[in-house]
Amino acid sequence: KVLDYVHSQHIIHRDVKPDNVILRDRDQQPVLIDFGVVKEALGTVVESERTHSIAIGTPGYMPSEQAAGRPVYSSDLYSLALTAVFLLSGELPQTIESDPRTGELLWRKAVPRLHGNLAGVIDRALRFNPRDRFAEAREMLAALTSSDSDLSEQQSSPSTRLQSPQTESPTVAAFPAAAAKEEPRQGNSFLMG
Repeated sequence: KVLDYVHSQHIIHRDVKPDNVILRDRDQQPVLIDFGVVKEALGTVVESERTHSIAIGTPGYMPSEQAAGRPVYSSDLYSLALTAVFLLSGELPQTIESDPRTGELLWRKAVPRLHGNLAGVIDRALRFNPRDRFAEAREMLAALTSSDSDLSEQQSSPSTRLQSPQTESPTVAAFPAAAAKEEPRQGNSFLMG
């Protein structure tokens, strides 16, 4: 829900990773922190009449389009899925093998016992091509809460929508890490936040 709200404000976080997701003391809800990258990412570099976005993020957690300076909303969802893989496996994204033909990460080797809906959501969020991923956070959240058969249908026809996400005004808490006591992370509860 947090990324749905962030994206509804036309913001791409660009640095979703385990270190930037903490649990709030009072209710153990996940909180996305470190929005400093967003401010820096608004800067541009002008070279010979062409304007480029600056590639900002954490290597290993950013998809190729973001590394090339062209992040989209699904870039954050890719990073969120890699965060889930790290929390489930303990393996850094850089150590996960990729398919030499497609470029997609073979993350299921790192988490072999994960099946069902969550595995299908991670598969789709980690597609190499952004148009094959979830177009927005709300779509990913809906897939997490749907049945396995619903997700199979969604995966067989990848989303090609490039729409701005809309939201019903969820609550978001974002504050400096020093202002929150970081708790040990448990399972994959941040995905449902």
